[in-house]
Amino acid sequence: MHDLPTHTLVTHTQSNNTPMQHQDTKSTQAQKQGVNNTTLLQSSVKNVPTLYQENNKKNVRYQGDVKYKTIDCYEYRELVSQQPLSVSIHRESLQQHYQEGSEGPAPVDGDTEKKSDASSNSKGMNAPNVKSSSSSKSASGDSGKANRAQHTDKSKGNSLTVQAPPTSVRGHGPYFFIGGGNGVSLVEEPLLSRGWRRIHDKNSDNYRLRWVELKSQINYTTFKAGDQLVNRIPNGYLLTTKTGLFNSLREYERVLDRVSRPKSPRSIRMNDFFPESFVLDLKADRDAFFETFKEGETWICKPNGMNQGKGIYLVRDLSELKEKYSDVQADKPPKRKLRPHANQRLIQRYIPNPLLLNGKKFDVRSYMLIASTTPFIVFFHQGYCRLSCDKYDPDSHDLALHLTNQYQQKKNPSYQDVKEDTVWSMERFNEYVNSLASEKGLSKDWVLNSFTKQMMKIMTHCFHAVKNKLECRYGFFELLGFDFLVDTDFNIYVLEINCNPALHTNCEVLKQQLPPMIEETLDIVIEVFEKTMKHKTINPIHSVRRFIQLYNTDTKRVSSSRPKSLSPTRPRPTPMSPVKKKQAPPAQANQQTPPNKAKERTKSTTSLRT
Repeated sequence: MHDLPTHTLVTHTQSNNTPMQHQDTKSTQAQKQGVNNTTLLQSSVKNVPTLYQENNKKNVRYQGDVKYKTIDCYEYRELVSQQPLSVSIHRESLQQHYQEGSEGPAPVDGDTEKKSDASSNSKGMNAPNVKSSSSSKSASGDSGKANRAQHTDKSKGNSLTVQAPPTSVRGHGPYFFIGGGNGVSLVEEPLLSRGWRRIHDKNSDNYRLRWVELKSQINYTTFKAGDQLVNRIPNGYLLTTKTGLFNSLREYERVLDRVSRPKSPRSIRMNDFFPESFVLDLKADRDAFFETFKEGETWICKPNGMNQGKGIYLVRDLSELKEKYSDVQADKPPKRKLRPHANQRLIQRYIPNPLLLNGKKFDVRSYMLIASTTPFIVFFHQGYCRLSCDKYDPDSHDLALHLTNQYQQKKNPSYQDVKEDTVWSMERFNEYVNSLASEKGLSKDWVLNSFTKQMMKIMTHCFHAVKNKLECRYGFFELLGFDFLVDTDFNIYVLEINCNPALHTNCEVLKQQLPPMIEETLDIVIEVFEKTMKHKTINPIHSVRRFIQLYNTDTKRVSSSRPKSLSPTRPRPTPMSPVKKKQAPPAQANQQTPPNKAKERTKSTTSLRT
């Protein structure tokens, strides 16, 4: 007689593909009364998960006119996590099967079965339990499979699968979670091709990588640094909010003014690439803006924590703005809020002479990838151009003519007809500028050379502004979208930085640009993470294809290629000239030097140092 497990998982499936889970409450009585085993199982089916019915269609085996499925331990745990299951087996049929002398199939993956000497003649008692234990690991490449043992009841024509719950659950992972609907397929396909598996439980912490839209979808308290990856840096708002970027750049500018030397002027300053801006919620900034504003100028007001052009409006008259902020009392301290900067607004000088492509306004969406924060590994991607649907009119009140993102352009009735012209590749943009090169006095391939280098320089400057403030842990990474604008004098400005750049592929250019970029992003992040955890030298990174490395603080690199620190350092002492040591006589080698001679020796060395 065999002992049966107290917690086992059985999945029955009839010919009509109905999975059944049953409980051994009246199995012995039903057998004596001649009730069909399948009928008994159908009567005890309760709340079978729909996810299991749809997604688990593999490993189907047939026995007579009834088919059954085998599931692995990860699927078992997923079922248990969704709802409590009271699952057992029909022990009476297995007892009869063993009494007939059939030993059943051999254990799989090193499973062993223990037999007991309990008598089977007692009536009204439950059958003894079978204890199964996994004593060896599975073959290479199959370490995530659960240990299984199958038993077949030939007398009833039904198939049963017995599975003992493993002590340590191992699936076919690693597992990843995707939250939101922004570019789900672009993130999912590269990870599935790696052999990873996707989980849909947003509360589960059993993941290797978590890609979300909102930072609130990440539980940083349970985050396992060194074992998990998340695509949001906790305090990334220092770059990705309007006032956060402005305050970070302004504070970094003050630090550089104190540290920089007059004989070596800096190559880039904040006023060279960031339009004049003020925070309206700060009284000092608001008063400075009211003094700076002149009649006939156009300013653009942006909310702090919103994207896709939401909440943005143009300011051409100060009357409404002054009336709006007249009720603000500067002397009264504001109420304490959980997010004190969430409702702030940044007002920025509108670029009056933007460069036009075929008469349409455009901006350039480029990407900065912070592949790692420990150490800092930063990359640049060139991106693409975004154009408006209609011709540019500076006096128009239509916001879609001033904002070129796809969310605003989709509101245009003619978007479906002209959507392919709203996105240009950088190669097409380069050809267009080459046609103006002789007229504007530009060098050939200005876009691919000078323009790209200036974007990289601006991006590096923005990163240095927050480098010492970002939270650094193993597994943090983030992909940021930079919006650049070019005017008619070919000056380059950064307008804002987005923490959740759009990954929709509704144009042919986007279909060619975004999927390879996201795949390369994941490859770089995973390679850097694995090398860091194994204490290997990060460079060279073999996954890099289109990205360009901007910054690397890997301590295993050559010291000459490390970036210089901007903080002031103490002057180094002059090197001491070498002192020739006198060889002591062999007889006096082990004797201690007298104290008076030691003093004379220290005096001689100090004179040489000075």
